[in-house]
Amino acid sequence: MKGVFKGHYYKHQCGDVVVCFIVGVADSGAFVQVITADASYHFVFHADEYVERDGVVVLPGCRFGRSGLVAHLVKDGVVIDAEIGYGALTPLKYDIMGPLKYLPLQCSHSIASLHHTVSGWVEIGGKQFDLTGGVGYIEGDCGSSFPTRYTWVQGNDFKAKGCVFASVADVPLGPVKLRGCIAVVLWRGRQYRLATYLGARVALQLPDRLILHQGKSVLELRVDSRQGQRLLAPVDGRMTRSVYESASCRVRALFYVGDKLVLDEVCEHAGVECAE
Repeated sequence: MKGVFKGHYYKHQCGDVVVCFIVGVADSGAFVQVITADASYHFVFHADEYVERDGVVVLPGCRFGRSGLVAHLVKDGVVIDAEIGYGALTPLKYDIMGPLKYLPLQCSHSIASLHHTVSGWVEIGGKQFDLTGGVGYIEGDCGSSFPTRYTWVQGNDFKAKGCVFASVADVPLGPVKLRGCIAVVLWRGRQYRLATYLGARVALQLPDRLILHQGKSVLELRVDSRQGQRLLAPVDGRMTRSVYESASCRVRALFYVGDKLVLDEVCEHAGVECAE
């Protein structure tokens, strides 16, 4: 199929170490992108080298799946090796897109795991980092292009196996462009969801602050931004757009249900991506 892309995002965080692998395929070829708090790397493959079956992606030297990943990547003198395993995943109760999954959207989102334990290691440029005892997160995207304007925030460096995910984007539906939102709060074993299809609205969208309202629930994210690292994003199925993601930001999350403050915690290693 022409004009489409598909990507999977695997995040790993242990202490101050954050390493994310983005693997996918587009009209412009298959790819693996690696992002840390301080750098990003882009590896290109032929599209026909990309094989995905039963949730497992295989590329030369690499295997990515829901039980973990193995990677050996080499480009321009940079070598990245990794062997990482995952504990039990924490899936969503139902598809994050809700009824929108039946619409031909520009970009559809998925979440495979809000929180799971991580073991193993990654080596970048000869320096090895131990990830054992850390936490992970897995999501994905597919479609033709990323939205022109969007905000994405995700962090699971919380107590009690917590996770906060939120995304706000301008979504084209034919000649009309709507601002939609999806968000999940995982806290003390319970999942809370805010979404446009559930009546949520965006009260505030700034690079350093995001507020969503849904009935008597309010989610506020206060972002202490830092320099982002360059990644490639899809435009009409080709990875030609530059976006910038900060893989390790300080974010304060506040979540109210009625008059009750359910969550007020700081995530020191959240991922943040904003595009205007």
